Amino acid sequence: MKKVNKYLRLLPPLIWMALIFWASSQPKVGVGGNYWVSFAIFKTIHVIEYGILYSLLRLGFGKAKSANLVAIVIATFYGMSDEFHQTLVPTREGTIRDVIIDFFGIIIFSQFIFDFAVERLKKIKLFRQTYPQV
Repeated sequence: MKKVNKYLRLLPPLIWMALIFWASSQPKVGVGGNYWVSFAIFKTIHVIEYGILYSLLRLGFGKAKSANLVAIVIATFYGMSDEFHQTLVPTREGTIRDVIIDFFGIIIFSQFIFDFAVERLKKIKLFRQTYPQV
């Protein structure tokens, strides 16, 4: 059962990756008429979505020595592949700027938010049972 649980912990990041892929397959939308407001909202979403991806990957890899680095690398490469994917979607564009923004979100979560959030989540019994290795 322990081996199965190890693989089940990778299910949340895979589901999150599928949601990112689905969302980036949708036609481009804007918020209101102000370019800068729309830009700020959508780039904040990039930061959060890739920060969450990093966090889910990091939880899935547990206490392995390289868990942090592997989660950063996988999330970054997924961001790069998603930007490429967007170049194939009508009305969407993939940009290096967005890859950098995605990476910024990954780094923010890896350096500041992940440990803070995990400490709070450890108080929840279901979290401790699902991720005992964290």
